[in-house]
This record gives sequence, C-alpha cells and structure tokens, in this order.
Amino acid sequence: MTHRRFAESALKAWWLVFPVLTVIAFVAVEMQHVASMITVNNVDYFPMVDRALQLSFHSLDGWVNSKQPVGHSLLIRAGLELGWDAERVGQALSVMGGILLLCGTYLLAYSVFRDKRFAAIALAFVAAMSVVLMYSSIEGNDMLAAGLQVLSLGLLTAAMFKPKGLPLRMVFLAGLMAGLAYLIRYNGMITAMVSGLVIAVIAVGDRRRENWKVVGIYIAAFLLGSALQWVPSLAVTGNPFYADQGQNLWALVNDKFDFLREWQQAPVGITVFQVFAANPARFIQHWWFWFKSFWIDPSMALLDAPLKLFGQAGLVFLLLAPGPASGRQRGLIGIFSLAHLVSISMMKLTDRYLIMLIPLMAVGALDRLVAVIPPHWEYRRMTLPFSSVVLLAGWAWAALGPFEFAAKPPASDSTVIQASNALHAAGMRSASEVLSTHLKLQDASSPARLRFVQAYWATPEFASVADLVQAMRSQGWRFFIYHRDSGAQIYPGLQKELSPDKCPPGLVPIYFHENGKFAICRLNESSDGYASVGARLEGGIVLEGYEAHLTKDFPAGSGQRLGVYLHWRTESKINDSLKVFVHLLDAQGQPVAQNDDVPVLWTYPTNEWKPGEVIIDFHELAISVQAPPGEYTLQAGLYDDASGARLKRVDASGNPIADTIVLTKINIK
Repeated sequence: MTHRRFAESALKAWWLVFPVLTVIAFVAVEMQHVASMITVNNVDYFPMVDRALQLSFHSLDGWVNSKQPVGHSLLIRAGLELGWDAERVGQALSVMGGILLLCGTYLLAYSVFRDKRFAAIALAFVAAMSVVLMYSSIEGNDMLAAGLQVLSLGLLTAAMFKPKGLPLRMVFLAGLMAGLAYLIRYNGMITAMVSGLVIAVIAVGDRRRENWKVVGIYIAAFLLGSALQWVPSLAVTGNPFYADQGQNLWALVNDKFDFLREWQQAPVGITVFQVFAANPARFIQHWWFWFKSFWIDPSMALLDAPLKLFGQAGLVFLLLAPGPASGRQRGLIGIFSLAHLVSISMMKLTDRYLIMLIPLMAVGALDRLVAVIPPHWEYRRMTLPFSSVVLLAGWAWAALGPFEFAAKPPASDSTVIQASNALHAAGMRSASEVLSTHLKLQDASSPARLRFVQAYWATPEFASVADLVQAMRSQGWRFFIYHRDSGAQIYPGLQKELSPDKCPPGLVPIYFHENGKFAICRLNESSDGYASVGARLEGGIVLEGYEAHLTKDFPAGSGQRLGVYLHWRTESKINDSLKVFVHLLDAQGQPVAQNDDVPVLWTYPTNEWKPGEVIIDFHELAISVQAPPGEYTLQAGLYDDASGARLKRVDASGNPIADTIVLTKINIK
C-alpha cells in the first residue's frame, strides 16, 4: 500500500472514529459536571417524580394528564425501582437525550451533505453548544424529548437518500422515535404529523402504490411507540390523544407571570381554542411577538461562536438557496422547523423549547460556511481538505466551552442539604409533614428527593397565623417553612406576622437560614416524644422534659446529627440573660458534640421569659463521622456567659446537687 493510500484510509477511519470519540467526550464532560449535583435543582422535575410514585396498574387515571405525558415519569419510576435516586435518574435521562440529539444531528448532517466529514463536524459543534451541554445536565424531559425528535427527523431525512421509495426499516424507526418523543412530551405529535404529511405527499407525488405502505408503516410505528400514553388516554377520557395547554396559554396570553398566584386564576379546563376565541386579536398579537422574536431577538441565537452569526440565516439558506439537500429533505426540514416555531410561539419561546432546532441551525450554518470556504488547497502536489481544516479549527474554538463546563461544575446545594438534615434532626418523619413556601427545599435523604408540601397549592389563603397553625394541626403538617420572597407572595396578608428571622406564636424555630432567606418552624407540640425530667435549677427555673432525635446526615457518610428539644419553665422573673448548653459526652466525660446558644435559636433570652410560661428550645449537635460507636451521655444546663458560672441543679429542699442535668444515654452505631 502506498503512503498516499494509507493516508487516505487513515483519514477515512478518522472521520468514523471522530464522532464516536466526540460522543464519549460529551458523556465524560456531563458526568464530570453532574457528579457533585445530588439534590434536585429543577423545580419542574418534582411533579414528574410525584407522578412516578403514584403510577399504578390498578388505575390508569394517574397515567393521563393534559399537560405532561406519562413517559418520563415511567422512566423515573423504573430508575427508582432499580435502586437509583431521583436526581441520578433525571441526570441519566437528560444525558441520554443529549446522546440521541447528537446521533440525530449526525444523520441529519450526513443526509444533507452526503459527506462523513461534515456530518462528524456538525455533531462536534452541537456537542459543544452551551444550551445542549446545560440541558443535558438538568433533570427534566427537555433534552430527552428533543433528542428523540431530532433522531426521528434524522432517520427520515436519511431515508430520503434514494430518489424513489423510502426504506421501510428507517421509516419504521423514525415513526417509533416520534412515538417515544410523544411519550416524553406532547409536542412529539408535531414531529409525527409533519413527518406523516411529508411521507403522504411523497406517496401522492410518486403515484406508487407501495408508497402508501410506507405511510402505514410510519403510522403503525408511531402508535406502537406512543401506546403507553394513547391507550390509557383512550380508556380514561375517550380521546386517545388527550392533551391541552389551555391553562398555561391563558396565563401567558393574559400576561399572568406570577406562577404562585396568578396562574391559578386560569379557568379550570379551559382549552387552547377557548383561549383564542375569548380574544383572537390578543392571541394573535401574543403569537406574533414570539414568532418574530426568533428571527430578530439576539437572545434567540441558540448557537455559540463561531456559528452564532449564521444560525437563523443558515437555516433559511439551507431551505431556500441552492445546496446539497434534496427537495424532499428541504421540505421535511422546513415544515418541521416552521411547525414547531408556530406552535411554540403560541406559548413562549425559550431555549429549552427550541433545543430540537439547534441541530438544524448548526447544519444550516455549516452549509453556508462550506459554500464559501474553498474545499481544497493545492500545495506542492499535495491536496489538503481546506474546508475541513478550517471547520475543525472553528470547532477547536467552540470546544473551549465544554472544557469550561466540565472545569466549573456547580456545587451541591448546601442550603437544601442543611435544611433537610435539620428537619430530620428535629423529628421529621416524612416530607408530607412539612408545609413549605420555599419552591426548592426537599427531603434530600429520600431516594425520591421528595419536595415538601407546597403552600401555594395546599393553603393559598389565611386570615391570620392562628388560622395557619390550626390548618397545620388539622392536616398533619408538623413543620412550616417560610421563605422571605415566595412566602410574601403566597401569604401577602400575613407579612406583618411572618418573618424569615423568627417564628410566630404557636410555632417553634428549628432553623434560620444564615442569610435570612427562610425560617423553619415546628408546631408547639409539648407532648410529641416528650420525656419527663422535672429538674429544678437555681432561680426557679425548671427543665420539665426533653425530646431527642438522632439521625444520619445526608449525604451518607458525613456524620450524624442529634436534635434536642428542651422544655423549660420559670416560676419567677429572670433578671439575667443566660445561655443554654447541650453536650454529648463520651465515656471519659469529654464532649464529642455540643451546642451553646441563647434559648430558642437566639430569639428568646431568659430575661424575657414570663413566669409560668413553657418555652420549647431546640438545639442541634453535629456528630463527626470519626466518633467511635458506643454509649454517650447527653446533658444540658444554663450558665452565665460573662462569668462562665453554671446554674446549680437543686433538690426539693433547695440544696445544690450538680451543675448539669443528665438527660439520657445516646447509642451511636
């Protein structure tokens, strides 16, 4: 074999290996990025997890929802059953969606250019796009739905290589991917309808009877892929393709952007047609604003440099200017793009809804670059693939994005973890016991990452805090989270009574966010897990009892946490502000964990206590993972911060007997 033939063979092999290496690198970058993300960050993901837990073969009602199909929740449920946590399942599904998007991009580009070089380069560019990288790491159905749609489009575009007839196998796979996309997001129906229409037009134009067989194959494959949704929908509603975004559309058309309060003003069950009929002019004005934004708004430039300037223009040139794509391919790509833009513009254009257009825009941008860059460069009897070299150089520039993306992974949300650990130490048994105005806090130690009961759905209105407390008692909510911003939106009438730096009467503080963003309180429950002590101290102070909750911190292996409630009562006025100490001692009497605070998380000093009042005072003790297993002693007391002198415990005659109160023994395993 001559050197030239060897070089040609090596080059051909490279253009086959390069896209595989790109996909592997893409997965590695995503895994590096999400490794530290262990709590759910996307609030839209929580309802999908809730639905996954409620799915049952005994009733199909939970399988049918007008706004979200069941497919993503089914996959989440499968992952949970396999022992994964909900966060890792969501990440894995999004990364898989990114892989499918890249595969679809390769097929689409190869179908247009009929050149493995440009197909590989197109794939590499899309893999480096910041929008693709971001949504491939976010829990949710955005990337998975887009990946299936682009793969379906790529398969059908590749099937149009032949001037006559479409390969049944590729048509079947394209229909199957469209059906699976519909299972993940209802806009998969747009892909199916567009593809079915183009195939039908081809059948009519060719006037070949066997082409109608292709139409039937595509429809059958779509129905097969989407069966897990349309069958339950037919059984429950009588409509196999039951779906409507009427409430969301009503809110957007009427400029109701406050999700916490205004969205609920939408008429229940309103349909898209009814929204249009109510005010056609306003509807059209809303639609036109978003549709034209795609073409003129700089924020809609979804591509990164160096393709950024060619995105929308490249797509238009790909469809209208002379180029390598066939008429059938242009028709399919054009109708696919236009149909999605028209439908999404009825709602609101954001990058998450336009992901499936990124490969089309990237291919269009490359098409323009290929058209203006000389394909070869002659140098001393050598012919260099000049366009490929230039495009690879451009990709090297774009590839800086993934390196930065991998090098700066987001830190795990310490606030979510701290709040979850505090609630467990405070005695929380399940997420359903917590009423929350915070949209993101969750039970981090639960495999399902269950979000706490959302106040904006459960209890949107109250006349007073007393009514709130009463509702908590009647509904079984033992804890309440008040967020500074969203809490004020949900309970505007209670802003004077609720605050993120204190808890109102009837509620006991257990956690204050360090930046004053939110507070966590527990109902004033003196009988919950109450252990009687009856220890008297100097000055008429009595420790009537305590509660202790030992829990393992999240993430696993980061230690344990002991939550202690002290139930104080004073028989007379206290003149001094005393500190409370709660210590956990080992067998040698050395503290392994301790907490010294002004009572009630620094909010209720002893000199403000009222005679006869019972004060519930919460303390957290963080126990290091290095603490050896064994029996430990829990003790508490009061002391003067200035002198360090402890109040003495006294007997019935008032004689001092000790300067600490031994509460109980704690076994650490």
